[in-house]
Amino acid sequence: MKIALLITSLIISAFIQAAPQENSWAVKTYQKNEYAFKLLQLALDSTITSHGPYQLKGDDSQLSFTRSSHMLEQGEAFQIAYFGASQGEGKNLIPIKEPLYRGLLGYRLLVTNQSNKPKLAEINSLTELQKYKAGFNNQWSDFPIFKTNRLPVESAISIKNLYKMLNYGRFDYLPRSIREVDAELERFNTQNESFEVVPSIALFYPHPVYFHVSPQYSELADRIEIGLKNIKLNGSFETLFLKYHKQYLDKYNPIQRNVIYLKRYHYSELPDVSWWFKPS
Repeated sequence: MKIALLITSLIISAFIQAAPQENSWAVKTYQKNEYAFKLLQLALDSTITSHGPYQLKGDDSQLSFTRSSHMLEQGEAFQIAYFGASQGEGKNLIPIKEPLYRGLLGYRLLVTNQSNKPKLAEINSLTELQKYKAGFNNQWSDFPIFKTNRLPVESAISIKNLYKMLNYGRFDYLPRSIREVDAELERFNTQNESFEVVPSIALFYPHPVYFHVSPQYSELADRIEIGLKNIKLNGSFETLFLKYHKQYLDKYNPIQRNVIYLKRYHYSELPDVSWWFKPS
C-alpha cells in the first residue's frame, strides 16, 4: 500500500513539474538583443497589480523565420516573439501594434569603402542616390523597398558576404541600422578591408517592429498591450529606449544628417520618432 502511494505521489509530482505553469511564458529571443526582452519585462511588470505575478524566459534556439513563426502560432515552445510588422502579415498571429524601436530600425546609415565615400557624401536627393547600387540581403523583410524606390541593388544572403562584395566593388554602399553598424565595422574592418560610414547622409523608411503573440494566448496579448501603454504613460519606455540607444544617437546624430526618405508599401507613415529625431 505504501509503495503504491509513493508511486502515485511521484507520478503526480512529475506531472505537476512537466505541466506549464499559469502566467509562465517564453519569448523567442535573438543573439545580442537584450533590449526587447527587457522592454517586455518592463511592460509585464507594470501589470502585476492588475493581472498577477508571472514568469518569463527567453528561447534563443537557432530557427529559420518560417519555423519560428509556425512554432509561435502553436504556442508551445514559446508564446511571444518580436519581428518586423511586414513579416507578420498574413500569419495567424496577434501583433501588438506598438513599435518597439520607435522607428529607429528604419533609419539607415550608409557603409562604404574609402574610394566611394567622397562621391556618396555629395548626394542630396533620392534621384542622385538612384545612380548608385546598394547591397542588401534579399531575405530581409525590407528588401522590396529598393524596387519601390527604384534603387539598384545587389543581393547576398549573409552579412559577411555583403561586406566582401562591398570591398570588391560589386556595389557602392550598404545600408545598416544605427544599432548594428559599429559592431559590424569592428568585425569586418581589417588591414586589407576598410569600411566607413558616409558622414553626411542617411536613409529613412517605415520599419516597425512589434511583439507578436500566439493566437492561443489572446489574454497574454491583451496584457502586453496594456503594459506597453502603461510604460509609455509613466515614461519608463522612453527611459529604457534611450538607455540602450543614446550612445548611437549621440555618435551619429540623426538631426545633422541629410535624410533621404524612402517609400514603403502598406506603411505610409513613420511611427512617433520624437524621442530621438525631428523629421524635416
